Amino acid sequence: MSETDWRTIQYKLEGKCTTCGGELPNHRGVCPVYGAELKKRYDSLNESVKKISDIAKDIIKKYNV
Repeated sequence: MSETDWRTIQYKLEGKCTTCGGELPNHRGVCPVYGAELKKRYDSLNESVKKISDIAKDIIKKYNV
């Protein structure tokens, strides 16, 4: 194995991000991995929440009979 592989293994065993070196799962800052995790979490929340505009359209349809 190369040095990079050993470094990656060591970081994972220590519970650190291999990109930024921060402790997982709470690595913060400019780490692109952390940013991707945040985006994924917010996207899933965004998909699960009904939009205000959709609710307003449903109400208008209900009372515009």
